[in-house]
Amino acid sequence: MALNRATKKTSKPKIEKELSSQTQNKVSTEKIRKRGKRRKLKDRRKMQRERGIQRPDGLYLAADPHNIPYYGIEDIDLPDGTNMSSYLIHRKPKKSSITFFQYQVIYSYEQGVRQILGVHLKRRHLVGNKWKEEAFGPILAYLMDPLISKFDVKGFVGDGEYYNVDVCHYLILNKLDFSIRADWTDELRKWCDDEKLLDILEDGDGVEVEKGRVIGQGAQSHKLRLVVTNRGGELTPLVLPNYSELEPEQALLLYEERFGIETNFRETGLRMGFTTAHSVQYRLALFGTACAMYNLVLSYYEKVVAMSKNPSEWKVTLIEIMDILHNFQGDYMLDAISKHTPPVDKTEG
Repeated sequence: MALNRATKKTSKPKIEKELSSQTQNKVSTEKIRKRGKRRKLKDRRKMQRERGIQRPDGLYLAADPHNIPYYGIEDIDLPDGTNMSSYLIHRKPKKSSITFFQYQVIYSYEQGVRQILGVHLKRRHLVGNKWKEEAFGPILAYLMDPLISKFDVKGFVGDGEYYNVDVCHYLILNKLDFSIRADWTDELRKWCDDEKLLDILEDGDGVEVEKGRVIGQGAQSHKLRLVVTNRGGELTPLVLPNYSELEPEQALLLYEERFGIETNFRETGLRMGFTTAHSVQYRLALFGTACAMYNLVLSYYEKVVAMSKNPSEWKVTLIEIMDILHNFQGDYMLDAISKHTPPVDKTEG
């Protein structure tokens, strides 16, 4: 038996070893890249503090989409009369899939305190023969309206997908400050090249473009402040409302705080139960449970762990706690799959 094992072990095709080696190299390269990105961000923050650039006071909200891969059949009629296709979107390949459930998540962060305050499962609607996705403007209004009425919200921070007429109109209508990544235009690129901004601006600095930018038409037309910042040797355009008192460097500081939120959410919040069930409500419940665990653990980390003498040791413990909760979540919900999910007709493939 020992001889057989040895024979099997040494008879592995070379191609498998090469592929395994390539995968490990790819993972190592990605880790090094992310580590370098975090180090640059810390260095930039340090330089900003030395130059007296301070984070604006007040409660800012940040929104971000989270795509969860789907591997099943898309055209399935659900018990509530809808079709599975209406809950799915298509994006660039990720984890061997181009089909996803997209959850729009809104966070709060004030001086480092992060919490998930709302979740919306993005949908599509059939217009003629084509599927049309929900616009970001109405989604943002759905998520933010309850928060604005209860809390003193000062502003909003978003990536490029939130740079559109509906979002800007909603934020300006509610007199909210914002810092949103803008699109590049040929005119803006030429202006940056003519002014040699990349050579002039230090890392973390920014400058306001004199002409600004107009977005929308008619009643929803708004003139925005357009600033260009140097973020790690790369120029990044951001838009702000005309009434904003943010300096370009402060706008960049707020924009970059989003990345800490994304990293923490991937590390803890996405330890969620995965399922092949067709029930959209059940899938949403799994994601909502992960968000609740994220809030619980992050709150404990910021109020207890960060204050301790050995925060690094506590952080490892927190990750273990998340894994335990994740396993508990999976065991607890096993029965729910059979109770709340309609049987799959295997004849359909």
